[in-house]
Amino acid sequence: MIERHRPVRKFILGALVIIAAGIIFYLQLGDFFDSFFLTCDPKTGECQPISQ
Repeated sequence: MIERHRPVRKFILGALVIIAAGIIFYLQLGDFFDSFFLTCDPKTGECQPISQ
């Protein structure tokens, strides 16, 4: 029974690592896209969407 549970535990740990990495990557990418689609004024610190 123990031999069967080990791969499951490794699979769960691997899935958690992938999910955590995905969340971090998504947040980093979200910040990148926010800054990419916003024009920020360095003097005032205000950001406006490029569409406006």
